[in-house]
Amino acid sequence: MITSGYLIRWAGGWTSVFYFSGGVTMLWFILWIYLVYDTPEEHPRISWQEQKYIRQSIGTSTAERPDQMPFKAILTSGPVWAIAIIEFCHGWGLYTLLIELPTYFKTVLDFSMENVWEACNVYEEYLHIKEISKEDAEVGAALALVGASLVGCSRTSAVILLTTAVGVSGGVCASYIPNQVEIGPNYAGLVMGFTNTVGNLAGFLVSAVAGSLTRGHPTDQHRWRSVFFISAAIYLVSAFIFVAFATDKEQWWNRRKIVEPTDTPGQTAYENKEKGDASTVAKRQS
Repeated sequence: MITSGYLIRWAGGWTSVFYFSGGVTMLWFILWIYLVYDTPEEHPRISWQEQKYIRQSIGTSTAERPDQMPFKAILTSGPVWAIAIIEFCHGWGLYTLLIELPTYFKTVLDFSMENVWEACNVYEEYLHIKEISKEDAEVGAALALVGASLVGCSRTSAVILLTTAVGVSGGVCASYIPNQVEIGPNYAGLVMGFTNTVGNLAGFLVSAVAGSLTRGHPTDQHRWRSVFFISAAIYLVSAFIFVAFATDKEQWWNRRKIVEPTDTPGQTAYENKEKGDASTVAKRQS
């Protein structure tokens, strides 16, 4: 992001940002294909010392996938929907900053974008490396957005507060993102695909809402205040949902049923320990 302002000014406008970002992404993809493998044993260039260290650190997983993909169970799972709603709420605030912030700086504060990104990113990186919890991140971002909407045309205050909003929101990297691995490691990719889709819907809605509020009045601070207030409120909703409904417990649909025989003569009971309910299947023994 720190390069965007300079690219826009010196490398051909907005299109240069997309070409640069796309090119870097393609390079990352090539490196990913070449360097990343599913397990340490599959990697052709890993040393045995590193392989041993990884195995001793993470242990050996005994969770086996069910025979069939539990689509219905995942899509009706409360913790999964909690993550999806949290990601949508966080996405709303983040897309407000990423999509609407350049317009706000340019039209209201009359601030050049290369100066904005240069000032913002050093401070933002400092905030990212701090240990910030999910609820602290969202509440902090909400308060920063409210403050930015109330400081008027003070460029310095607006830059500090809005950069704080973006920076502290980095706390989500230690919250709902790894939470998808905690509740269902065997299907973390599927869960991520679903929740990320829900979260990215916010990008479309942010543009529509902000556009409708500022249409015809792009320099009206009161209208921009409404844009930031809405994002702050949604940030607070995200923090509440995380505290109230998120869990780090592995969900029952992540693995196969655990079966154990009972002492009842002539019968065997199969107990699904993940769901917590037991069913008895009669089986005649020879």
